[in-house]
Amino acid sequence: MKRLVFAGCSFTHSGDSWAYCGRPWNNIEMHKLQEPERSKFKSQIQKDKNCYTRVEWFGPTTSYDQLENQQKKFSQKYNTSPSLLDPENFWKDSQQLPIDQYEINVFGRGSNSNTDTARAVMHFIENYEHNIDTVVFQITGFARRELYTSDPDIYGVKEGPYRYEFNVTQYDDAHFIKHWGAIDYNEVIKEDPPADYFRRTAAHFYSKIFEPEEYHIRAIESLQSLTTFCEAHNIKLGFFHGWDNYPDSEWDYDDRRRNIDERCYPSEYFKKKYDRYVKPNLLSEESIISFAELNLDKKFVYDIMDNGEHGGHPCPLAHKLYWNKVVYPFVK
Repeated sequence: MKRLVFAGCSFTHSGDSWAYCGRPWNNIEMHKLQEPERSKFKSQIQKDKNCYTRVEWFGPTTSYDQLENQQKKFSQKYNTSPSLLDPENFWKDSQQLPIDQYEINVFGRGSNSNTDTARAVMHFIENYEHNIDTVVFQITGFARRELYTSDPDIYGVKEGPYRYEFNVTQYDDAHFIKHWGAIDYNEVIKEDPPADYFRRTAAHFYSKIFEPEEYHIRAIESLQSLTTFCEAHNIKLGFFHGWDNYPDSEWDYDDRRRNIDERCYPSEYFKKKYDRYVKPNLLSEESIISFAELNLDKKFVYDIMDNGEHGGHPCPLAHKLYWNKVVYPFVK
């Protein structure tokens, strides 16, 4: 049995992402079950070592819902064939990893940082009863990070189960609160409806630091740690970018800051670590998005939002293409 870890942000977390193409949820067909059978089945597969060990639940029903939702939106916007994103057909041409030969563990959280994703991977491997053979890590925005706290309620995040699970990760007795970088406090306080306490606190913290590079450095150091960790445990590691998010002078750097500080990002410190620890392990120079732009009709690069416009996440077809052509050959 080869044991794999797939990790990333929402580009991995999403139930129709690259991380699920090798073991489609449609083989389980949980979407056909009704309560209480659905809850019982969900509980059972969460315990199944040959299924998915997850940081947070994002199961087969949601995968079906997402594909059906995108199927409807693409049909309405572009008059595409209903079969294109039909859940029953979508995975038929996706490269498969047999369940009796491969175990897949997925660690994806929406809006998560590179620092916390690396932490999740290393903590899992340190505490798992089996050895992991391969880690595939989808790199997210370098401006994202999180704050350690011994009291996860201090920032007012306990406003409901979903809000708490989405914004807080816990490893043993350590709590980390998700913290979006690159959000200016002066803009946040003008938002309508008014931003909640957590978002205002995160923006205030970022504005006080006033150094975007501080976020980038923490992220690259975490990827360095993951690389050396995998080397020490004889684990094959592959990185790839969800989008073209390598920091540069035009990235995550507004005019107000540019007028104050003319330095260009990334720093030499960042670049040296990226070139030594990340670049040699990149599965491709292309991100999911740029690979789709090169190989798909432009209407299939991004998903479609509720307002009928394209969003910022890859279309399911872009995910499947990247899995088949880039990730699958590496893990296979």
